[in-house]
Amino acid sequence: MIREPHVIAFDLGGTLSRIAVVSSNYEIINRFECPTRPLEMNLVLEELIQNALSGDSKISITGAAAGLPEFVNNGEVASQMVINWGDSCKEVVERVLGELNNPGVELLVESDVRCGAIGESRFGAHATKEPLLYVSWGTGVSSTLILPGGECLQGANGAAIALGETQVEVNGVITTLEKTASGFGISQAYKTLTTKEITALEIAELSEKGDSIALQVLDQASSLMAKAISDLIYVLDPQVVVIGGGIGAAKSKLANMLLNKFNSNGMGRHLPCVVSTELANDAGLLGAAVVAFESQKLS
Repeated sequence: MIREPHVIAFDLGGTLSRIAVVSSNYEIINRFECPTRPLEMNLVLEELIQNALSGDSKISITGAAAGLPEFVNNGEVASQMVINWGDSCKEVVERVLGELNNPGVELLVESDVRCGAIGESRFGAHATKEPLLYVSWGTGVSSTLILPGGECLQGANGAAIALGETQVEVNGVITTLEKTASGFGISQAYKTLTTKEITALEIAELSEKGDSIALQVLDQASSLMAKAISDLIYVLDPQVVVIGGGIGAAKSKLANMLLNKFNSNGMGRHLPCVVSTELANDAGLLGAAVVAFESQKLS
């Protein structure tokens, strides 16, 4: 009996790491997630695979791809800013898959924001609307542009994703969007004002209960994000802007604050549709699955 081909898709974030077994018609069969341990990625990868594939010998894995929160250039990881990724990570995935009766599978890597964008452009509510600007707003901040034809804008060195490096001014100090408006930056801003260390989504929950400091922090972060995205819209002129990532996909007050800034203020010219992802956390997984399946067509 011939087993139906499937691929393994990883979405490795700064906070959570996810895995999915995806069929050839892009149905997610199994999934599992665990906290990211940036210095122990070998162990994280093995844990993910063992939980996703345990006890299911009918699944044939023919490919694997991982979206990483790093710069990736032509399939090579070009940074280690968030997680400790090395050749041993690829070796662990290929070894464990082989031990689970899936020999010869090669792990491909791509930037997580590009995987999210690919997932949105193929399976999201605004699929086929290109150019599509995808913004990942989570532990970090990044973006990419889906060009007509479905390819992501790579840049000369694979670095055309660094929205978080945009310079911003906060209280007279020049800093970056990543340090001020990312999930980490929001958490740090709230801690500075209150000494309490909680996540951005927890801060959003407090704001809904009337916490004035939480509202202040969220308003600043969403304003900075809106300005940075507006600048990209002016330059890139996309048909649609999709906000994804852990914050963008959460349907929280924080994500709504960002969307409302576009809906209420306007930009002095035609504004593209700016929406939160409807694929939630599946965009990156489905995009990684596309990377894996498409590579098999080319081989």
